[in-house]
Amino acid sequence: MEKPKVLIVGSGVAGAVRHLPFFKSHPEVTLAGMIDPDLARARRVADENGIPGAYPSLEEGLRQSGARIVSICTPPQTHKDLTIYAFEHGADVLLE
Repeated sequence: MEKPKVLIVGSGVAGAVRHLPFFKSHPEVTLAGMIDPDLARARRVADENGIPGAYPSLEEGLRQSGARIVSICTPPQTHKDLTIYAFEHGADVLLE
């Protein structure tokens, strides 16, 4: 059985320092990508951690990665829209 894929939305402290190490060390999931409007930052974090994808938006990340778990690590004012979008597209959500 294929491991569930995880996208981390936000490559700042919450995403890259708190959530990424947990998911990276968890044997039952695969990190599929980092998402950040600052695509260069998302790519840097992904490259440094052996994560295959970096995306500028949740829409693109879900479409391209096939991930079904979304870890939202963005500023609070963005949580509602990102969570609703993820739910509407069949993802499970962990909200920081």
